[in-house]
Amino acid sequence: MKTDNQHTIPILLVASSGTTMDFLKRCLQKKDWWLVECHSGHQAIAQMAQQEFALAIIESPLHDMSIGDLLATVNLNSHQKPPILRISSEPIAKSDRVEGHRLGVIDYLSKPVDLDIFLNKVQNHCQLYQYYQVIQETNSRLNQEIATRINLQHNLQQKYEELERRVNERNLELASTTQKLQESIAQHQDTEKGLQMAEAKYRDIFEHTIEGIFQTTADGKYIQVNRALANIYGYPSTDDMLDRLNDIENQLYVKPQRRHTFKAILERQDALQDFESQVYQQDGSIIWIKENARAVRNDHGELLYYEGTVTDITKNKLALETILNTNEAANRFVPHQLLKLLGKPSIIDLKLSDHVQKRITVLFADIRSFTTLSEQMTPIENFLFLNSYLSHMGPIIRKHDGFIDKYIGDSIMALFDKAQDAYKAAIGILEELEQYNAERENSGYVPIQIGMGINTGEAIVGAIGEQHRIQGTVIGNTVNTASRVEQLTKDYGVPLLVTESTFQELDPEVQALCRFTDTKQVKGKSHKVTIYEVFAHDPPDIQQLKMKTKSLFEEARLLSNLGKHQASDELLQMCIQEDDRDRLVQHFLQKRRESS
Repeated sequence: MKTDNQHTIPILLVASSGTTMDFLKRCLQKKDWWLVECHSGHQAIAQMAQQEFALAIIESPLHDMSIGDLLATVNLNSHQKPPILRISSEPIAKSDRVEGHRLGVIDYLSKPVDLDIFLNKVQNHCQLYQYYQVIQETNSRLNQEIATRINLQHNLQQKYEELERRVNERNLELASTTQKLQESIAQHQDTEKGLQMAEAKYRDIFEHTIEGIFQTTADGKYIQVNRALANIYGYPSTDDMLDRLNDIENQLYVKPQRRHTFKAILERQDALQDFESQVYQQDGSIIWIKENARAVRNDHGELLYYEGTVTDITKNKLALETILNTNEAANRFVPHQLLKLLGKPSIIDLKLSDHVQKRITVLFADIRSFTTLSEQMTPIENFLFLNSYLSHMGPIIRKHDGFIDKYIGDSIMALFDKAQDAYKAAIGILEELEQYNAERENSGYVPIQIGMGINTGEAIVGAIGEQHRIQGTVIGNTVNTASRVEQLTKDYGVPLLVTESTFQELDPEVQALCRFTDTKQVKGKSHKVTIYEVFAHDPPDIQQLKMKTKSLFEEARLLSNLGKHQASDELLQMCIQEDDRDRLVQHFLQKRRESS
């Protein structure tokens, strides 16, 4: 059931406390929202069973039931459950939050409520509700228009077939009449009257059908047209059309070669169907038409003329274009690669809890010191900067068969089937970053640095959310570890780190440009993670020095992990003597000095 007022957004307010209810009403009454008050859980259940709401704001605790019982009852009995915003005067335990999310609570606020945050959350959910309503109405209208058009085309085809049948019957009638002319003058007169009546009926059909009918010469001149065709092409009458339109190829078709194609098909097979073209109307407007035609020949096979029908399909084309544009826009929110992983041909087929377990490679990329950088920019400058940066990096990921699962502020989370593809994308991003920084410096902006972490393993790819908001995502320790490894690039001062599982799936020539860095206990993991630095993008001279000291460096790191710090320090000192710019060696030597 929808609200009686089509210009307001329904919001359900549930609060046992009169003070809380008054507060909610004061906060929300100035907006174009329709507020429905409930002072108990039972009243709220009854309202949600009868009315669709954009949002339900529920104070807890309630005097007549627990919030859990309320939500469980709504989930069981209501077909149109709204998103829930829970306001609590007491801290909410983590287990209660988890259970609340499962039952439909999308957000929490604690008392005292921050008014700006509260209004922002309510406004966001109301906008989502409006977008959903618009999409539903648009889809319904398009489906109705398409169905109507299909039915109309079917009826027109039937009328054309009936017209053709009647013409054939007329031809048989004429042949029979000719044979009987010599038998009786009276019979001839009766037949002539029948012919005149049939001719008048045929002319009436020809003139009043809504489908355009034509006869043309081979060189592109109209012999005969009906009123419907003149109307389709925007001429006031058939005579006016015959006078003005005498070069079909160049005056009618937007692309003149379509007339050549039209004639070529009829030369090969004497008939064509559903021949679609763009044509000019009399005022210069462009429309889409569909032609069905045949070549009429004499007994010797010589072409006499072309005849056929024309249908204006502009509305169908626009409707199809709208659907295609809608699908394209949807793909920007739910990548088609994710739908492919889930075995779904379209976003329409995606349902909550659709999922698949799969071995994937996850890449996280993050801008260094973004908080400091963003504080120096206005909000609009922040958006422009992020969109500029992401527009450079996104195509690199897609080029290497990956797709972006989500943007997290300035961070990118991308997924790949193969670890080697993730590595190629990371190197491509670093190369693109060099060009991007050159453009920034030329424009007077400071260059930026990024860090990337890559991990490979099992993860769950699926759809999460609720009835009115579904999102494709990937969850699992594989994702968490990739994020933690990306964060370690800040500590080590290097742009790219990979885990052992990713390292093992890289090509041998790539492994040669990696060096064992550390075995680290990362947050959220019960066991340590082995990490490698990838220095494939370093300048050639630095690459050569790292290759030269690779065995010394890796041995030093192994000795350090075994607690043999003095021996490790000696090897690190040998590395720094070869290249005092090696930031990773500097990092570990500095840590030893700090711990001594």
